[in-house]
Amino acid sequence: MQRLSFLQPTQDLIMSYALDTIVGTKRVSVLAAMKENYILYGSGYSSASADQPAIFEPSPEFDQFVLKGHNFEWYADYELPITGKQVGKRQVMLEDENNRTILALRFQDPSLLVNAEALVLLVFTSGTDAMLGMTRNPKPLSAREKRMLGQMAWNSCTTMIKNVRADRDLYSVLLSQRDSQSNNMKLLQTELAQKENMWIRSVESHAQYIASKIGEREHMRIMFTQAALESLKKFEGDLNDVEQSIERSVQVSINLAFEMPDELLLDKHDLILQKAGIAERSEERFRKNAPVVVGRLSKTQAILDRYEEAARRAKLSSQRVIGKIIGSHCDPPISNAAISDSLKNHADRIVELFNKYPERWRIIRTEFRSVMNIEERNDRDSMVS
Repeated sequence: MQRLSFLQPTQDLIMSYALDTIVGTKRVSVLAAMKENYILYGSGYSSASADQPAIFEPSPEFDQFVLKGHNFEWYADYELPITGKQVGKRQVMLEDENNRTILALRFQDPSLLVNAEALVLLVFTSGTDAMLGMTRNPKPLSAREKRMLGQMAWNSCTTMIKNVRADRDLYSVLLSQRDSQSNNMKLLQTELAQKENMWIRSVESHAQYIASKIGEREHMRIMFTQAALESLKKFEGDLNDVEQSIERSVQVSINLAFEMPDELLLDKHDLILQKAGIAERSEERFRKNAPVVVGRLSKTQAILDRYEEAARRAKLSSQRVIGKIIGSHCDPPISNAAISDSLKNHADRIVELFNKYPERWRIIRTEFRSVMNIEERNDRDSMVS
């Protein structure tokens, strides 16, 4: 039975992703570390999941290969523990390096993986510069070319895994909300009845204003039934919670339709009224209380903060984190070209800030390609130097 892609085990997703994105891939396999053993998936040539998984008992060789290596390495067939062909230590010959055509990509953060504690993606390639688009007289890849291809493949797969994990987390929230919405709404209406008079004058006009702003952004007309407005008036959260609730309600309603509607009528049962939780308020406090950079990096920090906030708004409304969308969420809006110019002009200082504050600007660092390219270029330059 077909399943949503982000609900599938990480090994299935990453094999399909590698086949589609890594040029010159002949076949792929995944060696996954489970609680009690190692399991090899997708060892056949016909597709990523053609063969039955093979199970291996734990051993020092498997532990070393899966859990203790670098992010990426190149191997020959006889150097893999799964083949049973491993040879003892001997002098490395030139042909050994030419025989290393299997790219091993390691992913060892269990919080990002599904159905595995760690895994190694094995990408079987030609090992020639045909992977770089050189089709006449292919030659073996140099060590430098292998490092470049390995780093690019690992970065791309890591970004995919993080995005899938984020989708799973959001979907978990939606499922939980769906299951508990009916009971929560009844309880909420009872509790909010005492404060209805405080809200009746302001909530309706505020909700209409928020709906008009969202509608302007999404190019649609958003309206409320009287029952929906009555529910909003009884909501106990503050005005920021009202805004976030309407954003979330519109997001869910849009995603329940096959096509983007021109008009959206929100009824009482369509509303997802939710006060910000401890984690959300902590994140908001972190953004407000984050250290202020002074001196020559202050302007660069302001740019990153602006794009991060715009990206957060885009994700909240289920939009892609791309330049055009980010620009539309800036206040005032700016063009994609203006964003590209600012990132290019501040590239060196952006890298400096990222190194200084690794926990900040998480969305644009992992989902906004223009920013990710800056980090990737820096990583490549560092590797070359």
